[in-house]
Amino acid sequence: MGTFDNFVAQLRCPRCQRLSSADDSTGIQTKLRDEPDASWFSVGSQLSFDLHRVAESGYLPVQPAGQPLRLLQIWSCGHCGKYPNWAEVVIQGDRVAAIEAVPLDLATLDRIHFIDEDVAYFVAAHAGRELADVPYAEIVPLLRDLLKCSVDLSSG
Repeated sequence: MGTFDNFVAQLRCPRCQRLSSADDSTGIQTKLRDEPDASWFSVGSQLSFDLHRVAESGYLPVQPAGQPLRLLQIWSCGHCGKYPNWAEVVIQGDRVAAIEAVPLDLATLDRIHFIDEDVAYFVAAHAGRELADVPYAEIVPLLRDLLKCSVDLSSG
């Protein structure tokens, strides 16, 4: 049994412009389900999970959940190694409706409900702080402030 499930899709890398394979090489891992088993979820896949547990499943809340549910995930390009890249995963009801590469900007942040908690590492680094010194409740507001200042969080 795996620790994670994976969202899989062909995603265009913003650096090299190549398309990823629609497999787990992008590293878009999720623990939304109670018992992840390394399953792959692509557009059209059925995905059942407890909406009330999303924040306990490796995501930071950005705004109250709605329908469709929008998650922002970190991914890596298997061709050029660029990390982080960002993918918006849209879940309508119990189906994956879309998985698309997106920029991490204010427009994206304003539309999503939850963001991959790994964003905390990049936020702390770009804010010049140690991760241990940034409470999780401050990550999303700090991210919003950095994006308002046009800080590019596309590099590690």
